[in-house]
Amino acid sequence: GGARALTGEEGSAWAPAWSPDGRRLAFYWDRGGATTVWLWDRDRDALRRLSPEPTRTFFGFESIRWTPDGRHVVV
Repeated sequence: GGARALTGEEGSAWAPAWSPDGRRLAFYWDRGGATTVWLWDRDRDALRRLSPEPTRTFFGFESIRWTPDGRHVVV
């Protein structure tokens, strides 16, 4: 398949991490000026913010990890 931008032109997104089942993608996005963790659901083709609280990324290379069961992300 081809590539496409999930976030459009708004802000920067980085550190994508696929869920263990490959159905969801978690990533940092500074949409609106504050960095938060977002989730893209492949089956629904839908984006949602996981928490309204800002995520502090100090160095820009922090990674997102999924728990082995795919129910939680760790940042």
